[in-house]
Amino acid sequence: MTLGDEFVAALRADGRRKLRVERLLEEIAEVDPGLHEVLHRALSDPDMPVTRIKAALARVAADSGHEEWSASENALKRWRQDHGVDR
Repeated sequence: MTLGDEFVAALRADGRRKLRVERLLEEIAEVDPGLHEVLHRALSDPDMPVTRIKAALARVAADSGHEEWSASENALKRWRQDHGVDR
């Protein structure tokens, strides 16, 4: 694999992770609109640490039986950057 191939693969991987947070938000909205609203507000608050959001999401996911509701801290940070929350 050339460096160009690796670069393209990295770009594609980053794109999938960004979409994952969007899909996660959409799925949560379908199941629990109230949780979606709270999560979206937390993600949109620049003073809310991403580590706290990730931990709270993991607890809610485990308690609700939706273990698939997870995202990496980097993916959450990128979502915030993409939406102008963090610069």
